[in-house]
Amino acid sequence: MASFMLSAIVQKVTGEKVIDYLTPRLFKPLGIKGVDWETNPQGINTGGWGLRIKSEDMAKLGQLYLQKGKWDGKKILTEEWVEEATSLKIQQNPDMTQAKRDSSNDGAQGYCYQFWRARHNSYMANGAFGQFILVMPEKDAVVVLTAESPDMWGELDMVWKYLYPGIHDNALPADEKSSAELKQRLASLALPIPAKSANEVMSRKVSGKTFYFTENQKKIQSLSLQFNDDQCLLNLKTDSVSSDISFGPGRWQFGETARHGPSIFERALGSLEGLPPFKITAAFTWLDDQTLELTLRYIENVHSERIIFHFDDIDKNKILVDFKVSNAPGNRFTRIEGSVQ
Repeated sequence: MASFMLSAIVQKVTGEKVIDYLTPRLFKPLGIKGVDWETNPQGINTGGWGLRIKSEDMAKLGQLYLQKGKWDGKKILTEEWVEEATSLKIQQNPDMTQAKRDSSNDGAQGYCYQFWRARHNSYMANGAFGQFILVMPEKDAVVVLTAESPDMWGELDMVWKYLYPGIHDNALPADEKSSAELKQRLASLALPIPAKSANEVMSRKVSGKTFYFTENQKKIQSLSLQFNDDQCLLNLKTDSVSSDISFGPGRWQFGETARHGPSIFERALGSLEGLPPFKITAAFTWLDDQTLELTLRYIENVHSERIIFHFDDIDKNKILVDFKVSNAPGNRFTRIEGSVQ
C-alpha cells in the first residue's frame, strides 16, 4: 500500500500517471517499449505491482543502477540518488547479529528505497513468486529472474552458489563444446504440453451444450463447449464479460482474451484494470472418459489456470467444474456445479 500511495502522490503532483511520467524520462531513453501498468478504479497506476515489461527491460533497469544512473553516456539519474536509493534504510530484524545475518537468506539484509539489500554487498528489486532484478556491483553484473517459485530465496541461493563464483575479472577461455550445449539447451526449453487424447463419444455428447450456474465465487454464469476442426472452443460468461477461448489438442493454441487470469490481487476492486487484452496459450486433454482438462496460460503472467470438467452425471444434465490456479496453496481449487437448461 505504501508503494501505491507513492504512485498516487506522483500523479497528484504531476498530473500524470506514473507510466506516462516515466515514459520520456526512463522508458524511452532505455529503449523500453510495450509497457503497460495496472490501474485502480480512479485511474491511478497501482505502483507496487501490475507493471508488465520484458525480462530484457528489467535487466536494463538494473544496468542503469549498476552504471550509477548513466545510459549511453547520458545522465538519467544522479549518482547521489542511486547511492541513496540502494543503501540500507530499514533493518527488519534489528536484533539479529551480523554473523546470523551473514548466514541467513537475502530476506534478512534490510530495505532501501523500493530496493532490498542482498548478500555480497548487492541489492535487488523483488516481486512475488520470484521476480528479481539483482545488481551485484562487486561483480559488475546484473541478474534477472522471472519465475513462479514457492521458494524465492532458494532462487537467489542458486545465484550465489553457481553464478556468483563463476564471474571473474578476465574473460573465460573459449569453450565451443559447452557453448553449443548451452545453445541447444536454451533452444529446447518449453513448457510441457498436455498429452493429446481423443474422446469422440463424449465430445459429441457435450459439444454445443450450454451449462448454467447459480451464484458462485468465480462469478461464472454459463459455460459452453464446441468441438470442431481439431479444437475445443470454450465460451465463458461471467457477470461482466463473455470470453471465447480456443484450446488445441496436444499443442498450444495462441490467442488473446479480455478475461482476467489468476492474480494475488484478484479480489481487489478493479483488479487487472487498465491493461490491454491478455496474451494466452491454451491446450486441452481428456484425463479419462468422463473428465476434460483445459489448461490456460497467461503469457505475460507467472500464473496459469486449469479448468476441469467432470461429466459423470451428464446424462442427468449436470456437471461439476473445478478451477485450479497455479498460485493456490496445496491442491486447493474452486468447484462449481452446473446444469443444462
